[in-house]
Amino acid sequence: MNYKVFLSNSNVSAANLDFPIYSRLNENIINQNDKFPKELIILAGKLSLGIELSIYSRKVFDL
Repeated sequence: MNYKVFLSNSNVSAANLDFPIYSRLNENIINQNDKFPKELIILAGKLSLGIELSIYSRKVFDL
């Protein structure tokens, strides 16, 4: 089924691509920048998809 047809015929009001990443921040790194290729941004826009980053601390998983 075509994605746009699916969205128009369902109760889905929004869809996102979620990219989970670990934070690289620590006492020596105070800034983290991450980017997406422009081709991904263009394609996501054509498909009416949002893009989000879920940033996780490594410390949480070291417990």
